[in-house]
Amino acid sequence: MLYYRRSILEKAGVQPPTTIDELISASKALNTKDQKGLFIGNDAGVTPSFGGGALLGQILWTVGSDYLTADNKPGFTTPEVKQSFAKMRELFLSKSILLGAPTDWWDPSSFTQGLAAMQWCGLWAMPGIQKAIGDDFGVVAWPAFSTSVGKPSTFLGGWGAMVSAKSANVDAAKAYIKWLWIDNTKDQEDFNLSYGFHIPPRKSLAAQASKLQSGPAADALKIFNDYAVANNPAWTPKMNNAYADAATAIVRKGGDIDASLATAEKAVNAELNRLFG
Repeated sequence: MLYYRRSILEKAGVQPPTTIDELISASKALNTKDQKGLFIGNDAGVTPSFGGGALLGQILWTVGSDYLTADNKPGFTTPEVKQSFAKMRELFLSKSILLGAPTDWWDPSSFTQGLAAMQWCGLWAMPGIQKAIGDDFGVVAWPAFSTSVGKPSTFLGGWGAMVSAKSANVDAAKAYIKWLWIDNTKDQEDFNLSYGFHIPPRKSLAAQASKLQSGPAADALKIFNDYAVANNPAWTPKMNNAYADAATAIVRKGGDIDASLATAEKAVNAELNRLFG
């Protein structure tokens, strides 16, 4: 989610952004000689190495698209996606985003230490942010492209558990996983919110979790329920690398949008042919 410092936005007369144009304007308005307006990662949100690439999905989701279409074709070559990339390039050129921070987007230090007035970061960071700055912050989803195109978004992150088909105890292992993640409701809130800060995997339990009932935590749960996008299992690392290369070329290097995405499309289609024939 996008964390913002309430007092800083209020002092600057800036509202939490709800569109990409508002995000760019807010970032520029909050930019000073001592503080950048926005931190989305030292890679400007588009390079997946070393935990980067935090906004590769949002670039698509903000205009209502996705990595792949419902029938498993590249979903990143539409006119709307190209407009979204142009806006990300505009944001990069505004010189209002923080680059070269001591830690990357997944760590809230840049936000809590005043290096940026807004930061894209995860729910896991919220307890540390509260400890550092109290209630002087709010959260919103990544903004929609405009009031008429797309919708706010975030990614559905989390952990998964699998059973080895080669195990001598497949049924027992499946039963254990079912107990751990579905049946054992009395421990889920403790497991997810006492040793980190995560949303319980069962919606009914998340809705009644005490630490998610008020303030930014409740806002975060609503953002997740309303706007989280799950990964498509057909989207492979090779596809992601091709798409990220295009995103990096466009946003950080000013590469041609059509040509860069066409190169990625060729690589993704080759992977799709490998998978589906």
